[in-house]
Amino acid sequence: MKKTIFAAFICLLMSVAAMAQTEVGNPKFYTVPSIYMPTDEVTFYFDMTDVGFQEGVDLYWWVWQPLEPDAGNWEHSSDFAKLEYVGDNIYKKTFVPVDYFFQNQDRFATKADLLAFMQDEWGEAGYWCRLKTIDGSVQSGVFCVEHNRTEIADFANSGAAYQLFSGDKTTGYTDKWTMNKPLSILFNGDIQKIGGKTLNELAATAGFKYIGTHAGIHGFYTDGNDEVIEYDFVDPPAKNLNQQFNVWRPGCIEKTSLKQVGNGVWRWNLMTPQEYFCYNPVNADEDPRGFILTDMGIEQNGKWAVNPDFVGSFTAESLKFGIVGNDWDWGSEWGFEFKAGTAEAYPDPSFSYFPSKVSAKDIITFIRQYNGRMDGELTWILTAGDKTFSGVMSGNRDRRQGSANLLQELSGISSDSMHLTVTNAKGAVVTEADIPLVSADE
Repeated sequence: MKKTIFAAFICLLMSVAAMAQTEVGNPKFYTVPSIYMPTDEVTFYFDMTDVGFQEGVDLYWWVWQPLEPDAGNWEHSSDFAKLEYVGDNIYKKTFVPVDYFFQNQDRFATKADLLAFMQDEWGEAGYWCRLKTIDGSVQSGVFCVEHNRTEIADFANSGAAYQLFSGDKTTGYTDKWTMNKPLSILFNGDIQKIGGKTLNELAATAGFKYIGTHAGIHGFYTDGNDEVIEYDFVDPPAKNLNQQFNVWRPGCIEKTSLKQVGNGVWRWNLMTPQEYFCYNPVNADEDPRGFILTDMGIEQNGKWAVNPDFVGSFTAESLKFGIVGNDWDWGSEWGFEFKAGTAEAYPDPSFSYFPSKVSAKDIITFIRQYNGRMDGELTWILTAGDKTFSGVMSGNRDRRQGSANLLQELSGISSDSMHLTVTNAKGAVVTEADIPLVSADE
């Protein structure tokens, strides 16, 4: 009997715990590099806008495919699973997949065994996961960040010398690159030639060190005086957004070099182009920060960052680059050029209400489209005469909506207009308007 009571008590506790969990939506996400392998350092970015978590709350990555490194810790996630909050509702996780999934497991005796599984036997999907608070009381839905094994293999068999992969796998890659989307360029080492030899032939020669790139962006910047400034493939002091291949700077070699990613394929990682071209690595004796900034960059907390004011007024025309080897022993000048695609700018906020002519007997509906990333849930506040009443505008960033029953709220109130104020989740006013009240028969 006691055992039965105890078992029932345990089931009750489990049911209460399950009921305490809240499942919200799923994030949008992308990876940098856009094409990566299990041995690469990769950053997963998660956009939590409208997902349902509290802004800035500590979040953790709960992943079970290909392995489950934090198994058994649902109620108190481990520190290694914590995401870094970037700001503006963006979180990130930087890791090397084969290292991350080798921890806390006994299925694979060596990291090489795990790598072989991830490269050859792993399924066609990717990293099945959730995001969660440390205790799991709030969790996202289940989603999958897909791996890139098939893209690299398909490219290797395509017969093409190179291919651009801009964007992410979830929404579909494109060769129409833009400044704010991750960009990787793959080169077939058995086809792409520099100086009469393929990349793989050059890599097999005695004394080989590295294959690097030198690159620049051609585009136009409109300054605060509406003057248009051209940036071209030139050297300082002329206006440029270039990344040189400076062999005396190890950080530069690391940033600009092509990496072998299997199947005879080499990859050039341009992060997002606006990140790639906002700084140049330098040696510590040149600048203790380890970098110098271009006009596209600013310093934040001792690190380089993209200047939002610059990129918001910059129109990219084309990416131009050359491939070089070792200490400029061989290579191309500006041998490649790719036109930029059109970046999709998020529309400006738009507010409306209907009916357009409002009486004290109507139900009025407020709509605000294309809200700020951090606006969150909106609150509308109406004042008519000596009465003030309010409500919420629910929905998502693209469209939030709320309604008020004026017949009910304005009963006994005499007024020929209403004053509307709309505030965001932090209480900042985002919209104000005076709304005339007409007679019911107008």
